[in-house]
Amino acid sequence: MTIRTVLMMVLLAAPLEAAAQTLSRVRIDSPQARSLADKLHAEGFDILRPTIRDDSFELIVSDAEWKGLEQRGLEPILIARGRPFRDIQGEWDKPDGYLNLAEILAAMDAAAAAFPDVCQVVDLTATYNMPTTVEGRHLFAVKISDNVTQIENEPATLLVSNHHAREIVNPVIALHTIEQLTTRYGSDPQITRLVDENEIWIAPVWNPDGYNWVFIGDNFWRKNRRVFPQGIGVDQNRNYPFGWGSPCGGSSTVTSPTYRGPAPSSEPETQTMIAFAEDRRFARVADMHSSGREVRQGFGCLNYPFSSFLQSEAGDLAATMAGYVPASSCCTGGDIHYHMATKGTHAFLWETALEFQPPHANALAEAALVLPSFLALLERPISVSGRVTDLGTGDPLEAAIEYVGVVFENGETNSSGGPLGRYHATLPPGTYTLEFSAPGFNTLSRVVNVTSTSAEILDVQLGIPALTIQFISGPSGLIDPGTAPDVEVEITPGSQQIVPGSETVFYRYDAGAFVGLPLNPIGGDRYAATLPAVDCGDTPEYYFQAQGDGGTTVTLPFDAPTTVFDFAVGTQVEIANFNFETAPGWTAENLGATSGDWERGVPVNDPNWQYDPISDSDGSGQCFLTQNELGNTDVDEGAVRLTSPNLDMSAGDVTLSYDYYLNMTNPAGVDMLLVEVSSSGVGGPWTEMARHETDGGLAWRTHTLTTADFTAAGVALTGTMRVRFTANDADPQSIVESGLDAFDLSVLTCAACYADCDGNGTLDIFDFLCFQNSFVLSEPYACDCDPDPACDIFDFLCFQNAFVGGCP
Repeated sequence: MTIRTVLMMVLLAAPLEAAAQTLSRVRIDSPQARSLADKLHAEGFDILRPTIRDDSFELIVSDAEWKGLEQRGLEPILIARGRPFRDIQGEWDKPDGYLNLAEILAAMDAAAAAFPDVCQVVDLTATYNMPTTVEGRHLFAVKISDNVTQIENEPATLLVSNHHAREIVNPVIALHTIEQLTTRYGSDPQITRLVDENEIWIAPVWNPDGYNWVFIGDNFWRKNRRVFPQGIGVDQNRNYPFGWGSPCGGSSTVTSPTYRGPAPSSEPETQTMIAFAEDRRFARVADMHSSGREVRQGFGCLNYPFSSFLQSEAGDLAATMAGYVPASSCCTGGDIHYHMATKGTHAFLWETALEFQPPHANALAEAALVLPSFLALLERPISVSGRVTDLGTGDPLEAAIEYVGVVFENGETNSSGGPLGRYHATLPPGTYTLEFSAPGFNTLSRVVNVTSTSAEILDVQLGIPALTIQFISGPSGLIDPGTAPDVEVEITPGSQQIVPGSETVFYRYDAGAFVGLPLNPIGGDRYAATLPAVDCGDTPEYYFQAQGDGGTTVTLPFDAPTTVFDFAVGTQVEIANFNFETAPGWTAENLGATSGDWERGVPVNDPNWQYDPISDSDGSGQCFLTQNELGNTDVDEGAVRLTSPNLDMSAGDVTLSYDYYLNMTNPAGVDMLLVEVSSSGVGGPWTEMARHETDGGLAWRTHTLTTADFTAAGVALTGTMRVRFTANDADPQSIVESGLDAFDLSVLTCAACYADCDGNGTLDIFDFLCFQNSFVLSEPYACDCDPDPACDIFDFLCFQNAFVGGCP
């Protein structure tokens, strides 16, 4: 008996689970329906977006969620209780439309049998040695290509449907696409060309356990069927690793319909998709969902440098289907987010139809409506693609691919891989430098010019370097005067051996010629040297060099001396530091908000409110937060402001840094944490220095302002500076939680002189006043003068002795 036969028997005979919860579709009427729907969606409720109106919306709830809504004063109105879809289909005029799971697998087999030259069914679970689903099922996909049994050097495209079990219109779309690509191959010129030029994969059901349960148990079921002590199921489209823990990455509550699972990639379905993608390196992905007739793109609440481009591309795909519109993704942790963020895939999500389970005739009509958009995705030129191979052997390489100068805030990557070392990138028009790198090989850069129709094939061969110099340690940042810095590198032979005595560090402390200093071997492949002591006024620069016995000279940095290592000489003297265990002089005010006032304290870390920080930033305990209380405490319908005491920045070369927390659900630029300064105390005028408007999830972030930043903004540095932080929740209303911690102000002085408190190079009464202010604020500068950690009279005496002793 074959695996397929056993699976068919399991699918047809799977018993009902007596303990399974039944879901309900309900409506909530409210004059603030839109904002209420947004709030509940942010909390993890299963809102049916197409139903949202000004005065009502619908959602799918468990019995526990229904009770919770009632406890909040809401009155859900029952529309329907979940029941087996086979019963619902039996009540229709034509009950034989939708296929159950066994019938879908049979239809895939039938297509492969009818068109064996271009179509085959692949057992992905067996191919990649992946675990079965919780109920013991395998995942299957159809491969369509002109040489279907071969691995060809062609771009791979994936159409996957039914991550969410109840969205049964999408397997109809997938099967229709299989039918069209196979039956029209050889007669339809466009389809013939696309099948000849591409490797097309179609997976009609990615949630087989859930799909089966929709037919035999509950037609509202969304998740897979993994059983937990608290409930059943993981939302498979919140379980992918990219963005899994972000604010819009799914719920951590097991009973939630968007439960993201106990860990990233915890589910066998997700693990199989990752193995599938690692092997096939999909250039394009179409992820079919329902409902709403949208083509969605992007990373939900996370920023992406090509967002405008993706929105335009989604618009082009939507334009091929009457009634469809482009939209931004609602979340992270999904299929398209994983492919796009780890493989550079051109990936989009279709919200098809207007309901999960329309009459079958409507589902067939939707499939015909959607097909042109999938063909348009296949037609979309891949801006640059090719293979990365070993120059010496020709073997495929897994190489990292960096777009030089493009900033990816969330750690997105691209790479080559799979059996042929293929890679791909679909990019906005422009000129890009692509950098290809693999461990043990030379890094190679290539410039590509991208247009809206270009499709450059760029094959790259990486060779083994003659020598490799790796930086281990050396001076950087700010070094105290009088210091003799140590440097250390690792020099490793490659295709050539090192010429003894060629290992050198070159340095200069002014704009003159570089001076060579031998690097001494210290064991293994390590080499070290000590540079001469630095003085005030020096502008140190240095680089490393070694020669191979084949005549190659290697430097670090690779283009030295055009690019070099450098550092500054001086001492950073702290003027003010607030860890907010105390906060003398800081004031909070409300600018019309109905909640969210700035408060100082230890974060409450409410387990039922996922937008507050877990702790403060610097570990001292307390910080400033917007309404530090249990429950929904974010800034609402206005702004709240926090203003510092007077700060003395008159010494000149200052550095102001602070840690800020900003968790928000509407990163469209209207909500923000605004940072302003005044040179004249609270009287102003106030000048904007920073506008934080990107969501940071549960992370604290650091921002630094320097004298150069103040000068560029036209701000004069005085002894009466003030800084203020304004957290704003603009229309439309959404969640805005903010925090402030580790506020530090320091001045750079070249003289290493403790008594020069204000850093102006002169010892005078103002240094005493500066020390006194630091002492009153219990800052480390004043309190740590003597070995005693207490802030007391002995610190005053210590400072006095330092003042009398003068500066070097």
